[in-house]
Amino acid sequence: MGDRGDRPPRDLETAIEVLRPGGTLVAVGLAAVGQSFSVPINVLVQREKRVVGSLYGSANPLVDLPKLFSLYRGGRLPLDALIGTRYSLDEINTAFTDLADGAIGRGVVLPAGAR
Repeated sequence: MGDRGDRPPRDLETAIEVLRPGGTLVAVGLAAVGQSFSVPINVLVQREKRVVGSLYGSANPLVDLPKLFSLYRGGRLPLDALIGTRYSLDEINTAFTDLADGAIGRGVVLPAGAR
């Protein structure tokens, strides 16, 4: 997670603290290998809180991707609206600079000839 230090564990510990009784904390994204966080056992048990991990939304690509493609092709999943800046392959260095500067959100580098 780059130079964020111990932020992922602190973020998860804070999330457990503010989670409502009976709530579920879903951890997404990966941290450095071996990184962990602490959960007070009494808070977990007495307040019936749950912690689960989710990798790619716990998707099943063989089942879910065809559904998503169908929704997109049918105009019911507006993925194009989620794309910010489009870069040509020739602009890849600009894309990396913009990314490092925090200037882009969902930038996409397109193959040659695509726009």
